[in-house]
Amino acid sequence: MLCSRCQRNESEVLLKQIAENYVSQTALCRACAEKALAEQHESVLTGLLADILSTRRPGPRERACPACGLTFARLRDSGRVGCAECYSAFREALDDALRRVHGASKHTGLAPAAETRRQLDDAIAREDFEAAARLRDRLREP
Repeated sequence: MLCSRCQRNESEVLLKQIAENYVSQTALCRACAEKALAEQHESVLTGLLADILSTRRPGPRERACPACGLTFARLRDSGRVGCAECYSAFREALDDALRRVHGASKHTGLAPAAETRRQLDDAIAREDFEAAARLRDRLREP
């Protein structure tokens, strides 16, 4: 049986399609079957991609600051915010970046480290070396 698409080669594949309770069968040669499969995948992927893009909210990296217009890509490249409103516009992305770089998204300052350092000095003076070791380790934590 000849390929129903190109009408030149012997058919090797029987393509069965079902759409809205209608069944169609097409006899295809190997080359036409590969083309048909590629076309089918392309249309399915195009449809899926269109659905995803139509329902997807823009991520923080695609947004721009409503006050100054700075995009996240420019913020990432420069390392500087454009205005005070950028902190609100890019809050999620900035929190993630701060956590990765500093281990926390909130600045604690030097006060806790200074207090831990004082406790370490006191533990050493008391010769409580186990407590001193724990405090030393706490100071070394990121």
